Amino acid sequence: MINMEGISTENVKPVAIEPTSIGSVSEPSVDTGEIVLAAPRPWWIEFLLHFSTFGAYTSIWLFLRTREFKAIFNAPLKPWLWLFVPVMAIAEIIALPKFTKHVNALEERANLKPWNAWYGTWYLLVILLTIAFNVSDKYEFPGYFLLFGLLLWAGLFSVLHDRMNKAKAQLKEYTYTSKKYYLSIIERVILLLLFPITLYFSLTLAIKPLFEKTINVLATNSVYIDKKNNFELPINDKGWKTVAMGTHSDGSAIVEFQGPLDDMYFVVFHHGHDETLNSVSYSRINSAVEENKDAKCIHTRTLSKDQKSVVAKASCKWRVLNNPVLMTVTVIETPTGIIELNGHMSSVSASYAKHEQKMLTMAAGFSPL
Repeated sequence: MINMEGISTENVKPVAIEPTSIGSVSEPSVDTGEIVLAAPRPWWIEFLLHFSTFGAYTSIWLFLRTREFKAIFNAPLKPWLWLFVPVMAIAEIIALPKFTKHVNALEERANLKPWNAWYGTWYLLVILLTIAFNVSDKYEFPGYFLLFGLLLWAGLFSVLHDRMNKAKAQLKEYTYTSKKYYLSIIERVILLLLFPITLYFSLTLAIKPLFEKTINVLATNSVYIDKKNNFELPINDKGWKTVAMGTHSDGSAIVEFQGPLDDMYFVVFHHGHDETLNSVSYSRINSAVEENKDAKCIHTRTLSKDQKSVVAKASCKWRVLNNPVLMTVTVIETPTGIIELNGHMSSVSASYAKHEQKMLTMAAGFSPL
């Protein structure tokens, strides 16, 4: 067959046109006229993904949704830039209203009422949470902050996802790839592995203070004196208190002290006459080194303040999840036997030095009456 240009078309085969797929990082977008979007997935799946990854999934979610907007509205968007939006509060001030503007445009196309972002409350909450997460390594937050912060963060973006789902359900001109409950291999791993870990970790921090029974609040710059067990401990910071036995030990302690931080405490043990200063202090050091291979420990011996007895002191330092940890051991000999003050403190790096010095000062002041 000869066409109008005089060129034979007998051996020319038709070329199949593949639709554009939006919604998977591994599938490149090819503009062929037909737009394929990710199927409207239930909001609770997105909620679990945002929560389980400590908000890291939010970057991927914004990337995929922005890529959809670029295809739908032929907008001059750069989806890769949105990967950085969840960690930059300044960028969010500009980016989030721009994003919801496209959500509103999608809803208008679906004949739905555009979203007002709760009259700015949604933006404010996201930005404040971003700032809080960014400075959480510099300032101490209550133990429940992580749990409620993650729940709120996941909820805020799940609301947005649900609005997009409702709009997609009304739009018949697009093709939707995959299935409603489709999960990639990585997403399955996140839900099966990371979700229980994140939930356990955040719940532990949140509910730990609830099981803490305060016995007595201690005054700042006072001295705690135990005449029965013949020791004293200076209280050089506000927020210290005695708590119920078993709060920080296995219940064998004779008194337990809770500090101003969630993970800051002293526990006093009575070892009688069967132990020595060295046996107790070196036992604690060996346990710290066995459990934390990078632990750096020092051991010293000094005289008590009355110059009548020897005091064995030890301290070990290491890191857990990039946060510094301090363990102290102070052992004294009294008429009733060996008494040990065991301390533990973990803090964010920015405030660690201040708390460390106060812990060490208190431990150094532990002495026999």
